Amino acid sequence: MPVKQHWLPSGILHISYYGKVTSKELGESTLGLSGDARFDNLKIIISGWTDPENESLEFEEEQIRQLGAYMMPLALSNPRVKLAGILNPNNKNRWEMVNFFETLIEALPWEIKVFDSGAQATIWLGVDVHIGM
Repeated sequence: MPVKQHWLPSGILHISYYGKVTSKELGESTLGLSGDARFDNLKIIISGWTDPENESLEFEEEQIRQLGAYMMPLALSNPRVKLAGILNPNNKNRWEMVNFFETLIEALPWEIKVFDSGAQATIWLGVDVHIGM
């Protein structure tokens, strides 16, 4: 699966995406969080789309709405989460991915920002973790 979750101490979840990620895989990964007891204490999600092989999110508008429907109950059960999206600045489809994150920003109560590097993200998040990006 091109989605890997790395739970770090202090309520941090680093999710890495590799290659082409389908809406189904992203949805399954999101739904998997709902059954994880660690989610209740989650403070930070680092969403890393920096793999050089990352391709764009090729989702239709309906698929984005469906993903938002998966994420909304999670966000309402833990509205304190800050989500940092880290995108490969050289990705040719970067703006499609930025639009995806903007859709999440509008829909969810979480604080969400998009960055070009892990260093920028960790400064905004106020954490001192190396996330390999």
